Amino acid sequence: MTVLLKKAIKRVSSLSEKEQNELAQLILDEISDEEKWRYKFSKSQVELSFLASEAVKENNEKKTKPLTL
Repeated sequence: MTVLLKKAIKRVSSLSEKEQNELAQLILDEISDEEKWRYKFSKSQVELSFLASEAVKENNEKKTKPLTL
């Protein structure tokens, strides 16, 4: 456990049980959200890699047109 986390826990321990539970729930929700985003991003990297490979292949096969602005 880090020094900062120990400091936070020490301060939280002086709060009421209700406030401690509210903070604990916020932390658990944040961890859960972070896990969901990590999973989504890790999954999307495979899909993006595939799409990038397809784009390079199509470009090499002259199936693309230059982007004009």
